[in-house]
Amino acid sequence: MNRKKVFIDFDGVISDTNVIKEKNIKEAYKYVFGEYNIDFVNFFTKNNGVPRELKLNKYFNSPIIEEKILKKYFSLNKNLLDAKLSNGFLDFLKINNKSDFFILSGGDRTEIINFLKKNNVFDIFEEILTGPKTKSQNLAKFNLTESDVFIGDAKHDFIVAKEYNLNFIFMTEFSQEPPPYSFIDQSVILTKNFITLINK
Repeated sequence: MNRKKVFIDFDGVISDTNVIKEKNIKEAYKYVFGEYNIDFVNFFTKNNGVPRELKLNKYFNSPIIEEKILKKYFSLNKNLLDAKLSNGFLDFLKINNKSDFFILSGGDRTEIINFLKKNNVFDIFEEILTGPKTKSQNLAKFNLTESDVFIGDAKHDFIVAKEYNLNFIFMTEFSQEPPPYSFIDQSVILTKNFITLINK
């Protein structure tokens, strides 16, 4: 019998890292250009869930600029290790211990693995699926069933879940999507965080 697969986004779901990353990309842009650019930051955060390499390429279409920003952004993102696990996350894992867990993120693999190892949860996951591949590309290799789940916090996550007919749980506590989340439909489980999910 197949075990249920639970795919979990990292930023804004497992940890409240969205705000940290927003600040870091803002500073990375200033480091390269000498000033802030709110339009760029808004573009970057509006496309949460999409690998950073793809976002920078779409915005700049300049390998030299993209490399400079990426290098500084990677350096600044060392402070992601200061973030905490989301409340209720460990309890959620214990309650659902008959499932197989996967990270499905547009983030950087090394950053995520370092965080998971620091918080002693790395070994819980069957696989860490990250950028520069898209979430859709990472899911393509799986034989998915109607019981499989994706937990995310962005519009992009919902779109990917629909593409693969995954049950979608939308977590709002650290999401950077503005309410009332008009992009979701009635099939979605809407919840604040892992504590409210457990208590549903």
